[in-house]
Amino acid sequence: MTLHGLPRAQPADLGLCPTRLARLMDTLREDVARGRLPGAAVLLARRGHVALLDTVGRLDPAREAPMRPDAIFRIYSMTKPVVSVAAMMLAEDGRLALAQPVSAWLPGFAALPPISVHDLLRHTAGMTYEFLGDHPVQQAYRAARIGSRERRNAAFAEAMAGLPLLVPPGTLWTYSRATDVLGALLEAVSGQPLGALLRERVFEPLGMHDTAFSVPAHHAARLA
Repeated sequence: MTLHGLPRAQPADLGLCPTRLARLMDTLREDVARGRLPGAAVLLARRGHVALLDTVGRLDPAREAPMRPDAIFRIYSMTKPVVSVAAMMLAEDGRLALAQPVSAWLPGFAALPPISVHDLLRHTAGMTYEFLGDHPVQQAYRAARIGSRERRNAAFAEAMAGLPLLVPPGTLWTYSRATDVLGALLEAVSGQPLGALLRERVFEPLGMHDTAFSVPAHHAARLA
């Protein structure tokens, strides 16, 4: 059995301990039995060979369909490093400078204290998440329905520019919607929708054919 062209091999032949890999799968099975997670898919490769490809539990806790090795999982905040990679690629292309103010591309931010692209990348832009507390700024985020998916990225950035900052830019690391703003900035820089930019510059070159912001209807059955 191969996965993306990688042949299978015995763990011991790859310098991995079969006993410990078995213990890993036993732990996941126990987690499923205890209701801690509905299912999991595990892939471990080394030296160009797949040492472990296994599944436990169900694809969906509401259905009896078993977990499958080609399941599609939501990656949530792993979007952040992917968008950040795209930003660094545009910087390498000379189309973006990390010290550049966000307002150079998103004019709505000109009314706020200067926020740099670097601030967006490192979460020092003074922004926050509405679900992380009950600070007045977080309350303002909720009142503005800043997490609504009805806005496109440009409109989202305009809404963010109209909201107060939690702290002055560059003063404190705060996990936040900064990467969402970075996504809108990348659209302005590249002239492409963010999904198209990521597909062209990151996903397709790396063979990440199942990674996107939505799941096509013909792959819906694979969604965990």
